[in-house]
Amino acid sequence: MIAYDDSGYAARRPIRPDQWTDVAGDMPPGLVVATGSMPPGFLLVQNYLPASACDQIVAECERRPGVKQGVAAGEADTSSVMRSSMRMSEAVDPGEMQGDLYGLARQAFRQTLAGHYGVQFDWFERPEILRYDAGGEYKPHADAENWFAAEKAWKRVLDRDFSILLYLNEGFAGGEIAFPNFGLKLSPRKGLLIAFPSDARYLHAALPVTAGRRYALVSWAAVKGSPRALPAPPADAERIG
Repeated sequence: MIAYDDSGYAARRPIRPDQWTDVAGDMPPGLVVATGSMPPGFLLVQNYLPASACDQIVAECERRPGVKQGVAAGEADTSSVMRSSMRMSEAVDPGEMQGDLYGLARQAFRQTLAGHYGVQFDWFERPEILRYDAGGEYKPHADAENWFAAEKAWKRVLDRDFSILLYLNEGFAGGEIAFPNFGLKLSPRKGLLIAFPSDARYLHAALPVTAGRRYALVSWAAVKGSPRALPAPPADAERIG
């Protein structure tokens, strides 16, 4: 059982390798395809998407507008968002690329993640392309849970069991993804897929981009039979079946 401090971080962090199974023993061993080792629950696939395909997506995104992103407006109402310095990024309108993005996310969850984690997915949320310009960041957060400070507890507020990030470019400075509970920091690489559970154990942050522009594709999926916080999937979710 993991203990959290008053701010919602693991009370004893970074979690040492000899403690990994105590904290995340219900997850398969962490895996970096081709090389290396990771804490349990992480899946990294290098060159998941060919560089040429990444370049095509980024070139199209460079011509498209973005919408500034926000965070949940409050602990009791997660359906609305507000602008916040916690998150400084834009979602890019994918236009006619949207169908291809659904295809990428569907393949990742159905083929890559389902086999590795030994689960069956129910549905996944509409994939988004996020753009981080210089100064852009997303401070530590969990994808499925909110920290309720008065109760000193994380609670599930969104029906997300697993998260994916697919990095689409390089040539920028900063912009690493950090997992403070594991003392882990990863540098984005073009075509790199990172997957991990969406709960508070895997609290993470997109560190500030210090120069250039970073693009990433993100999505989240719910496992069949997992607990539900909301009465229905998002309107733009796609059933995996």
